[in-house]
Amino acid sequence: MLLSPLSLRSKYKHYFSAIQSSSVLKIFVFLPCILSSRTVCLYKCRDKITGTSKKEAKYALLIRLFKLPNLEKVVSGISLLIVDLLFPKEATIHLVMDRTHWKFGNRHMNVLVLGFLFHKNSIFIPLVWIDLGEKRKGGNSNYEDRKNLIDKFLNLVGTNSSRFVLIADRESLGTDFWAYLKDKGLHFVIRIRQFTYLELCSQCFNLSKKEVIAWIQQEVARNGKFVFDLPFVSKVYRVVVVKNNQKYPKKGNEYLFLLSDLKQENEILAYYAFRWKIACVVSDI
Repeated sequence: MLLSPLSLRSKYKHYFSAIQSSSVLKIFVFLPCILSSRTVCLYKCRDKITGTSKKEAKYALLIRLFKLPNLEKVVSGISLLIVDLLFPKEATIHLVMDRTHWKFGNRHMNVLVLGFLFHKNSIFIPLVWIDLGEKRKGGNSNYEDRKNLIDKFLNLVGTNSSRFVLIADRESLGTDFWAYLKDKGLHFVIRIRQFTYLELCSQCFNLSKKEVIAWIQQEVARNGKFVFDLPFVSKVYRVVVVKNNQKYPKKGNEYLFLLSDLKQENEILAYYAFRWKIACVVSDI
């Protein structure tokens, strides 16, 4: 039996603690409209709102919802509600972080996004994001940007962060950032640039740089992968190296180097395989 908007507000209001009660009710009026009309077009959603009010009044209600001062908290609350409804309590949830850049008129939009994957990892749902600023245009994020984004996420989900695994690409470099994630108890799989830490590998293996490269290439050719531990100060990470399966990989991208706090290489490879899913979303935001 479908619950009424009032019943939904009563049951799930804890996800919208920063929002006025009347606005939360509007949210639960709006969400079923999206589901039943299968669109976010407000002109079509208004026709799914029950009641005797005129269509213009129903449309105005939806417009006011999107003018709420705490709109980002509304979106985050909806995202957490989706997590609650779609995932078992102890299920692992795949987080993906990426940066998207596009132009809105003459304004450059440069946004760092963190969200989760759902439905056999074929759907990406944004959870939190930060605006990197117009001045940086297409510039990469830095340590503080990524830390601020993760802080927003942790403030949102509370202490239950261990069920999430963060998947990110080569922009998310930096031993400080990895140590921060590990200290926060957040598991991660991050692609690093190939042979970036060649000097450290040379020291660990007691081999010259050329010998390290040759050894890794031989092992990948022989076994399909090469796995080793890489220490940074007091932290130790597992690195899995595999051949890049792209048909024509660019020079310097012939191999995938995946760094993680996890220990099982098959698990690390399986998680990173989900990484590309976000590109289907952030390129169209």
